[in-house]
Amino acid sequence: MGRNLILALTALAMLLSTVSLVSAQGSNLVVSPLEQKIHVGSTGTYELTLNTTYKGAASLSWDTDDAFVVAGINGLTLAQTGKFVFTSTGGKQTFTLEAKPLSGITVGEEHDVTISFSQGGSTTAKAAATAGVIPAPELSTVALMSAGMIGLFGLVRVQKRD
Repeated sequence: MGRNLILALTALAMLLSTVSLVSAQGSNLVVSPLEQKIHVGSTGTYELTLNTTYKGAASLSWDTDDAFVVAGINGLTLAQTGKFVFTSTGGKQTFTLEAKPLSGITVGEEHDVTISFSQGGSTTAKAAATAGVIPAPELSTVALMSAGMIGLFGLVRVQKRD
């Protein structure tokens, strides 16, 4: 009795775990990290992980919510919208998404980059990454910090001689 119950529970657990790993269309797209802060003019990098049962011609498309935010997948030219075409091998596949806020953007805002996985002409999975825009350090701030660090190192060196 106990052995049959354990076998039944094990079979049920295996069935449920298999169902939860695969969506209705057999594809799942995950972005990591979901959100990050990026300086104006700098590039933030996200990892896209695609789990799919599909094998064949596929694409990952992206669309940013602002003309001052550009993105690209696996080294494609950064643009507001675009498409990366590839041959899906099925299983777990990873890609790199880059996002870059351009000068002229409002600092302090957050912008979404929506990524869609398409197979055979229909979209089967979507994900989004958020880029929080922070100001690039001004030259005067960098100069002041550098002067302070040089002074600090000089003070430590003088104290070591004494």
